[in-house]
Order: sequence, then C-alpha cells, then structure tokens
Amino acid sequence: MEDLGFDLTLATPTGRNVIVEIKRTHSMRDVRNALLSLVTALAQRPDADALCLVYESRLSSQRLEEELSTFRELLRPDLAERVYLAMAVDQDFQGTLPRGTEGLLDDLRAAIQRDGGEAAAPRVSRQHVMATLVQRWLDGFQGSSITQTQRLTGASRPTVAAAHADLRAANVVRVQSLMVTVIDDISGPILQKLAQEYAKTRKLAWYTDVSGMNRSPAEMASRLLKLQASGRIGLDVQIGGVIGAKEHYSDLDLTAAPRLDLCVYGSADGIARHLDAGLQPIKPFAHGHPFLQPSLVLHEQRPLADTTGASGNAAPSLDCLADLMEMGLEAQAQQMASFLVDRARGMHR
Repeated sequence: MEDLGFDLTLATPTGRNVIVEIKRTHSMRDVRNALLSLVTALAQRPDADALCLVYESRLSSQRLEEELSTFRELLRPDLAERVYLAMAVDQDFQGTLPRGTEGLLDDLRAAIQRDGGEAAAPRVSRQHVMATLVQRWLDGFQGSSITQTQRLTGASRPTVAAAHADLRAANVVRVQSLMVTVIDDISGPILQKLAQEYAKTRKLAWYTDVSGMNRSPAEMASRLLKLQASGRIGLDVQIGGVIGAKEHYSDLDLTAAPRLDLCVYGSADGIARHLDAGLQPIKPFAHGHPFLQPSLVLHEQRPLADTTGASGNAAPSLDCLADLMEMGLEAQAQQMASFLVDRARGMHR
C-alpha cells in the first residue's frame, strides 16, 4: 500500500502532479530531510515534480538557493530537474516554482495556513507516535520517514525522532536509506507491551448506573450506531473494548462484553446521556462496591492516523487490544495479539 504522507499534491495544467512538503523551520537540516523524502517519492512517481516550501524561517532565500543547487548535484539528472525549493514570504514566493504552478498559488497559500494552524495544536506524545506506526504495520502499511510520520501524527520532529528511536531499541525496526523506519516484525508480547504503554496516554471517563437497570454494553453499542446514523452523535466516536475487538477477531474467547468502551476523537459532551440517561460519572479505578464498576468507558484521545476500523464502526485494533488489557482480560488480550501479529505478517510477506 502506498502512502506518501506529504502536505499537498497539485494537479497542474501541464498534466504533471506536484508533490509539496511544507516546512515551518529555521533549520537547514529539516529542509534537507524534506528534500530527501521528496526525492524518495519522485523515484516512484515519474509523472511528478516535487516542491519543498519553507515559511516563517530565518533562512534566507539565497541560502535556500545554494542548498538546492548543492543538493541537485548529488542526484541523477532525471531527479535533479524535478525537485524544487522555495520560500513563502507574506503572500509572495521566492525561488523557482515547478512549471504549471503559476495559477495554483492560492492553493499553496491555503496549505501554508493549514500547516500553521496544525503547528499550534496540542502536543502529541511519543507513545501516540509509536502506536500510529505500529497500527500502520498491523494494517499492512510499511515504511515511514520522520517527515512522513510528522505529517501523519502532527507531532514535533524531536517527538517523532524519539519514537523511532524507541522502536529501534525494542528491536522491531530497521532504518533504511533516507531515514525511513521499517518495522521488521513484532511479537505478540511486544505488541501487548506497546499497547499497554499507549493506553496510558488516553484520558478515561467512567460511567455507571447505580440502579443496575442500565442498558447492556451491546444495547448501548447498537444505540450508538443509530444515533450516529441520525446525526445526534458524531462519527468521531468508534467502538473499542470487547465489542470492537470481536470485529477484528471474531474468535475472541468471550461471550459478552463487561462494559462498552468508546474511542472519542472530538468532544465527549453528552455521549453518555444519549446512550443511557441513567448513567452517572464515577471515578476511574474505584473499588469496593459492585455498582462502581463501569458500564461505559470513554477514551478521549487522538485518532491513530490512517486507520479506518473494521465493520460495525470498530476502533483501530491496537485500541481494542489496549482496552482488553485495561480490563484485565489477559488471556483474551494474548489471543488477540497473536492473531493480529499473524495477520500482519501475512500481509507483509
């Protein structure tokens, strides 16, 4: 499966595409890494040109021009003539842009504006970056440079580099040329450990009905799908836990879900009330009373990038595995981890 992970691809009137990577940086090293990633893409896309566009930078346009000239000297002629480097200053562009982009400058400006907004977003954790790369491996994707991982996760470069280093330390990845990290293999136990570390980054909200008359987890899951179909609950909520896990692994050895786990990627306001008006919030990990075990758990988190979930609006498989481990369902978590690893190995053969 191919996934370039760049900021923008423009279709020009000349019939050629332009792959665009946008960098808000003062570091020439960041620029070089972006150029390397773009050249990797160009080697697979003879129909395309590539542009690294720098903005809000202390680097001068002359310095960028010199860097591009030096960089092109290291490339084959057919690649050198297709890679470009320019700087955005206010609403203007300094440097040479690819042929055919003259009428697409507003698209470039809009992409810069989007990138600036994303840069101000809340911090992304190292564990989330690792989880994203692992989930991509489980889904059949392979290989990601630091620049591409930044685009996938919205994380800072140091955070992405630390996540790549942690995966290397776990002996599950190798680094190819041009700073591409490739997951070689993950064992079931290591997958469980990674899922457990990732689970710690999610914010939990527990709910129960002290009357004991609340809807069952399966009934609430069914109601969620109906509410999403009617627009009363957004599509940025996916089903995890046992119910979601069974969508990925139908042979999971558990007859009924002890609770409903939901991954919430936006606002969690009102979700519990819509699912069952009798649900009340309780403190996570409260013990000593049977009614204080949750019927519903909301995991407020960032979505794992480039995952679509299985049928039935299931959350990504790594989220479901993390939920099983949070519930203490160790045998079932081991079963599922083994299944996911075997399935991924089959996709990567």
